[in-house]
Amino acid sequence: MLNGLLYENTGFINDAPRCGTLDGTFPEVIPENELPRKNGQVNFNGSQGWQHGSELLTVEVQIAEDWYVFRETDIPYERDINFGLTVSAENITPTGLTLIFRQSGGEGFAELSASPDYYLQHKIDKGWVLCDTVTESYGWTLVGTGIAPDDETRMDIDWEWLYGTLPAGHYRISKIIFPDERYYDGCTFRMEFDIE
Repeated sequence: MLNGLLYENTGFINDAPRCGTLDGTFPEVIPENELPRKNGQVNFNGSQGWQHGSELLTVEVQIAEDWYVFRETDIPYERDINFGLTVSAENITPTGLTLIFRQSGGEGFAELSASPDYYLQHKIDKGWVLCDTVTESYGWTLVGTGIAPDDETRMDIDWEWLYGTLPAGHYRISKIIFPDERYYDGCTFRMEFDIE
């Protein structure tokens, strides 16, 4: 599990040249018949670590000498961290929306932080498909948005520069929320919405 998401092995091996620096390791191995519930847990042996994948929604895990491509899944699971966080939206248009974060209770975190980056997916039939971007060259600032405890935080998102004007349909937006230093990496929160 990474960033609060489960990944599964696609079976594909990426043998392209790569830098030798790992983006992270897996500090805990659990039995293979269990699903990971904490960031950094895996249910298989032999991994030396992982790197961000060459495609969105993937990571590449080194097992022995090979790099296996793992893809994000929609497998339901129970988070082991209680953020006390709810996410909703208003002002939804084909070019953006306002996310509303409400944090109350949870595990006594100090201020949470929402990453500046996000991605959009479109519901097609029974599956989720990444929305096409209108540019191939883009980046994100390094500054996140603070989410204070027992408060409401609003975040205006204008995606026209990245996704253009979206057609009517059912979508979801995903953002990573970072807690304090007690936890390994962040957790991904998703919110579904409709464009009419």
